[in-house]
Amino acid sequence: MVWVRWGQGLMLLLLLSGCGWRSIPQAKNAVEASLAETTNQYKRRADLIPNLVKTVKGYAKHEAETLQAVIDARSKATQTTIDPTNIDPQKLQEFQKAQGSLS
Repeated sequence: MVWVRWGQGLMLLLLLSGCGWRSIPQAKNAVEASLAETTNQYKRRADLIPNLVKTVKGYAKHEAETLQAVIDARSKATQTTIDPTNIDPQKLQEFQKAQGSLS
């Protein structure tokens, strides 16, 4: 009687162990597909970085040119002065032109 119970328990364990046997390759394939998708996303991101760096460098060059233009315009505007005691229309026009270059 004891051997029959042990035999039934062993048979039950063998039957239950086979239940998940077919799902192992499916789970393995799902993991490999997920890993491939993740690798693909990382590769795509890595490919975008050089374009981003190039864009930032181009914009930095533009910003440097703009800053230099503003510095030049400010220096020209501050060089032109008007003497309030001797207002000349020619000098007033030059002053307004220099001030207008700032905007």
